Amino acid sequence: MKNVIFIIALLLGVNSVTAQVIYHRTNHPNVGFGKSSECRNNQYMDFCVNGPLVQTDNMPVGGYVDNGTTMKDWVNPEDGGGNFAVDNSIFGLGMDNKFYLVAVTEKQTLPEMKWAFQNGPSLVKNYVNLRGSSQSKYPRSGVGFKEDGTLVVIVSLTPVTFHEFADLFVQENCSNAIYLDGGPYVGCSDKNGSYGTMVSGATKLQFFN
Repeated sequence: MKNVIFIIALLLGVNSVTAQVIYHRTNHPNVGFGKSSECRNNQYMDFCVNGPLVQTDNMPVGGYVDNGTTMKDWVNPEDGGGNFAVDNSIFGLGMDNKFYLVAVTEKQTLPEMKWAFQNGPSLVKNYVNLRGSSQSKYPRSGVGFKEDGTLVVIVSLTPVTFHEFADLFVQENCSNAIYLDGGPYVGCSDKNGSYGTMVSGATKLQFFN
C-alpha cells in the first residue's frame, strides 16, 4: 500500500491567516541527502524538500549523517548564526528505528544514527509549540514525526509566523518537529512537479519509498 499522501490545501490558520500548505506524510522512514534533480530520475524517491539550512557552498550548515555514515560532524550552533543558533537540535532516525529530536547540547545521548541532521529552531517538543509569539512572516518548511512512526513534512508557500507554522505540526498530532528552511527558497519536489522555489544544486532531504 502506498503510504505517501500528497495534498495541497488552503488552510485558515491562526489569526485568520490563509496559508497555501503542502503536506507529505510517509510511513517509510527512508531519508537521504542529495539534489532535487535526482527526484524524477529515481524510481525509489517519493519527494525531496529544501533543508536543512545550507551554506553558500550549498552544503548543510550543520552536521549530518547519511545511511549510517557521518558526512559532516555536528557543529557549534553559534557558527551557523541566525535562526540556526536558536533551539538548535538534531533530528533523525536511530539504528534502533526510533525517531529522535535532541538538543545539540545533549548529542551524547543519541544512539548510533541511521540518518540525522542538525538545524534550528525546534518547532514542537513533546506536543508543545515552542515558538512563542513571533511576528515575522516568511514561507517556511519543516519536518516532524508522530508516535506511530509517521513522518510529516510541511511546506507553507505563503508567509506564516514561526508560531503559526509550528501549530500546523501540532494540528497534525506530531510529537516533535524541527524547522528546515525559509524565505524565498522554500519548496519541495515530487515526481509530478516542483512546488515553490528549490535551491539549485543544494543538498536536500530526500524521502524514499
